[in-house]
Amino acid sequence: VHAWETALIKYGKKNLKKVLENAINLAEKGIVIDKYLKTFFESKVYRNLIKNNKNLSDIYGYSKNFKIGSKIKQKNLAKTLRILSKEGSKSFYKGKLSKIIVEDISKQGSIITSDDFKNHSTLIQKPISTTYLNKKIYVAPPNSQGLALISLCNLFKVIKNNNDKTKLSDYLKNKKTAFKYRDLYCVDPSISKINHKIINNTKKNYLEKISGDTSTLVVVDKQGNAVSWVQSLFEEFGSGVVSP
Repeated sequence: VHAWETALIKYGKKNLKKVLENAINLAEKGIVIDKYLKTFFESKVYRNLIKNNKNLSDIYGYSKNFKIGSKIKQKNLAKTLRILSKEGSKSFYKGKLSKIIVEDISKQGSIITSDDFKNHSTLIQKPISTTYLNKKIYVAPPNSQGLALISLCNLFKVIKNNNDKTKLSDYLKNKKTAFKYRDLYCVDPSISKINHKIINNTKKNYLEKISGDTSTLVVVDKQGNAVSWVQSLFEEFGSGVVSP
């Protein structure tokens, strides 16, 4: 939330109240259930989540209740967004919202405290980059997953075989290596330092040794400002823990 607000203040032209209007409207009037969401709601994963999280089932209901084209309304989410639109991110980290969240997640065994919320700040860092096919590739530094793309580009620099089938095989092999690389080195920079020489190493043997379903949005405006945006819970519905 603080990152959204920081980006908006630093680069945006609208205020937080204005940009949250559509989200509030969708929460109040409902989002349409498509076949993918219906399939998830009918899955064993969802049924297991709502067994232990009554707040989740109170919001989204039970598997048998869903039809394609019907809507899910989230009145409490709309209330939360209205609080944010009026009070800004401080409510989420130091106000009534943070208090509610900490109380709810502590019941699930979370170790996150009110101080963790209060001490949160948004890091503004320089991107890391590499060159591939004569183009400069920029990504966010760790703990972003961008280093996986950097690693993959660097691996492909050393592939010289022009056979299409071999290229596909190499791609799949190198993608696996790059993601393993990501899991090893994609860390919180405040806790563990990342060695940028490792990220930019293009030696195939070295990189081999260390060997979509998420929506994303990338926008560049006429001033050259670029936004690469992913809002993900990682797995379906994340932990399933919801503050009502």
